[in-house]
Amino acid sequence: MANPTQPNPTQPNPTQPPYNMSYREQRKQEKRDRILKNALALFSVHSYSGTSMDAIAAAAKISKPTLYEYFGNKEGLFSAVFEKAVDEILEPFRQAEGKGMVALMVEFSWQYADFVLRPDMLSLSRLVIGEVERFPDVGRRFHEAGPQQAVTGIIHFLEQYRAEGLLEFTDGELAANDLWSLILSALYDLCLHTPGIDLSKQEIGRYLYNGLRVFLMGYAKDPGPHLKELEIQKSLFAGHKKKVHRS
Repeated sequence: MANPTQPNPTQPNPTQPPYNMSYREQRKQEKRDRILKNALALFSVHSYSGTSMDAIAAAAKISKPTLYEYFGNKEGLFSAVFEKAVDEILEPFRQAEGKGMVALMVEFSWQYADFVLRPDMLSLSRLVIGEVERFPDVGRRFHEAGPQQAVTGIIHFLEQYRAEGLLEFTDGELAANDLWSLILSALYDLCLHTPGIDLSKQEIGRYLYNGLRVFLMGYAKDPGPHLKELEIQKSLFAGHKKKVHRS
């Protein structure tokens, strides 16, 4: 019987080739990842409207027809960039075996923060905000493939623990948004509107730890043991004094 304090892993990670993938399939996956990496780099500098498929094909060292074969059009490629990003953010949930709920929340919080506070992701977010009035579809695609998909993954994670009697809530979407907001909204807002700010791991961890503490107080069926476990996990938030540059 499975340990009731541990969720079952969610879907397999599509960004990592399975062991039974053929050499040809692995090469195709590697090419796809290379395209997405270069597309993100260009989108984060030149915005969606300022990035051409020709430029992406050149940066990825592939032909333009190949680019269209993989993603259909620029809109499909833009969405795929964020789908891959969300897949990386939710990776801790796929590696849940042997981990308790609080330890998994800690790992997820750091994974989420490390990703969304990256300079390229912050730059892309600013550019999307700047374009949304002229190109509403860009904002819609950004939201649907990025934040909305991340919330869907968080809901799945939280609902497993609700089923096991560890969490209490009636609206999974609100609970997932509360988790995201409590751990990252203030940090994200600060970094988004303050290019070049330097934050240490210790400063970031202060927000993450407090956000998780408040979430557990509000949603855990019996907060006491989980808060004690969070205190044990607190060493993971201590970090170090080295500054993390956010452009």
